[in-house]
Amino acid sequence: MKVRTTLFFFLALLITTHLRAAALGFKCSSATTHTCQSMVGYIASTNTTLAAVATKFGLRSYAVLLGPNSLPLNASGHHPVGSGQTVRVPIPCRCTDGRGYSDRVPVHTVQDNEYLYVIATEVFSSLVDYPSIAAVNRIRDPNTIHNGQRLWIPLPCSCDPVGKKFPVIHYAHVVLPGSSLDGIAAQFGDDEGQIMKLNGIENPNLLAAGQVLDIPLRVCSSQIRNSSLDKSLAVAGGSYALTAHNCVQCKCSNSWQLQCEPNPVANMSACPSMHCKGTNMVIGDSVTGTGCGSPTCSYAGYTNQSILTAIAAGQTCVPAAAPTLPPTGAPPPPPSTGARQPTGAPPAQQPTGVVQPPSVPSSPQPRSSAPRHHAARLAWQLIFYATLAFLSSAFHWQC
Repeated sequence: MKVRTTLFFFLALLITTHLRAAALGFKCSSATTHTCQSMVGYIASTNTTLAAVATKFGLRSYAVLLGPNSLPLNASGHHPVGSGQTVRVPIPCRCTDGRGYSDRVPVHTVQDNEYLYVIATEVFSSLVDYPSIAAVNRIRDPNTIHNGQRLWIPLPCSCDPVGKKFPVIHYAHVVLPGSSLDGIAAQFGDDEGQIMKLNGIENPNLLAAGQVLDIPLRVCSSQIRNSSLDKSLAVAGGSYALTAHNCVQCKCSNSWQLQCEPNPVANMSACPSMHCKGTNMVIGDSVTGTGCGSPTCSYAGYTNQSILTAIAAGQTCVPAAAPTLPPTGAPPPPPSTGARQPTGAPPAQQPTGVVQPPSVPSSPQPRSSAPRHHAARLAWQLIFYATLAFLSSAFHWQC
């Protein structure tokens, strides 16, 4: 009996220590009262639809997913998302104690035969680990969740600025097998050194499949006021967003200035006026009609009753185009020479609006090492499960 009690005490201590070892979210030094918009790359585990993905992440509408994934405005909630495909999902982010994670969303209702590990790795495609879910929901024993229980899923994010050159939105990217750091940097039009610094990576060759990276994506500057309900709106280069109850479409233009106009598929009779005061112009119009080098009627945000506008000074045309986000439906750029590449050719056609990951290799590939902090966590998990198996065997032997 004494041995049995000792085994249970040690096992409980091991589980508690393991849960506390998990680090929530991304590094985020912004004030606790500050919230911002971030994005995560959700990888579908089965064939699904845009509407189902929107419901999973607690979005107000599937339309929120259209712009970040470069889908046409007339795409429906039934638009298919294939198994293994990636959907970019906007999330609200809040910083707490130096870490950033989603602001009380999404909330997942536990289904039959689900446990925390499955929820973390399969339901939310390894964007979060199960100790983090247990920590924020104050679950002492990960094996005690029950059908119908509602769990907050703390997705990683950040509100921190990156450098001083331009604003960014932080994107959580799950590393796929066969990826390299320079290939990921090229895929998102980012700087490899900046990604290394942001994620605490000392050696670019040390990367693990399943690791979640904080990728800063450049976004357009805007005229949106701090008093607006969409003051945190962030639109990455090559994408668009719908705002003001879907009445307004905003695109990240070549000049890195947000260009907004009435949503061409919206019911304008249900939308507030979009005219600039004292003019006949609506948002997106300019004096010359070119929107370049002349005063423009700009979108400045919205309230519950109205759409805010402002006359913007003449903008300077910039010949260089804004880097486009990875084309939806296509695999990421191949790794640099010498890096591991997945075997198999990509399909001839993919559903538009989502990124197709590399083909599954025909044979197992060696998994690269992780950065020191990631390797330490993997080693700890191996020790944890080995110890758990040993204690279980010892307990049964004592019985």
